[in-house]
Amino acid sequence: MPTVVLDCNVFDRLADDGAGRAHVQHLVQRGDLVVLMPATLREELEQGPFRGVPDWFPCRAVPDSVFVVGHSRLGEARLGDGRIYTAHRGTSRQIPDAVLADIAELEADYFVSEDNRARRRLAQIAARCSPLTYAEFRADVLQLAP
Repeated sequence: MPTVVLDCNVFDRLADDGAGRAHVQHLVQRGDLVVLMPATLREELEQGPFRGVPDWFPCRAVPDSVFVVGHSRLGEARLGDGRIYTAHRGTSRQIPDAVLADIAELEADYFVSEDNRARRRLAQIAARCSPLTYAEFRADVLQLAP
């Protein structure tokens, strides 16, 4: 069964896509899809317009796969080797993006984001996880027509 990390901007897209939301819910409830909810993503959703994780479908809460001083909270992140985090972050200040890339590469089949930079960087360093746009996720994973 495929495992996916959905970026915050994908939740924005799902908010406007009832058919996509319903299909994700159906696949998750059938056990045909797992949506991971890393601590960093949960925090971003809490600070955004949703004010938390939308209850559209069940998500599996997971700790971040790398502990970053000044970003991570005790008990919400593991000590990891940080290879993907470091490569994804580079010289940028995009700590959350790099943390999500790290957990996606470690535990997910797909990382879905509308952020071109985040997808492009992950595609360059990932061996396991495939970065997708929302349209690609909708067509390829959800198998819904555009």
